Amino acid sequence: MIQNDAFYAGKIEDPLKWLLYNNIKYVIWLPRDNAYANARFTPIFNRISSRYYWHHLYGDDAKFQVGFWERIDDAAPR
Repeated sequence: MIQNDAFYAGKIEDPLKWLLYNNIKYVIWLPRDNAYANARFTPIFNRISSRYYWHHLYGDDAKFQVGFWERIDDAAPR
């Protein structure tokens, strides 16, 4: 599985570490990412929210969200 796909599937053990290691500044969450009643959003949100701020664009905040996360500080050096 490609790492990006693994991230969106919630299969990366430490998504925050992965995002920082890869120096990812933005993560986009699109309508297609809301599969399975958006069950993957909250676990990812909880694990990356210490360093990534969620910008909510639209949705009902429960089972459907569209928006993006933005890194709020510099990535740690590799």
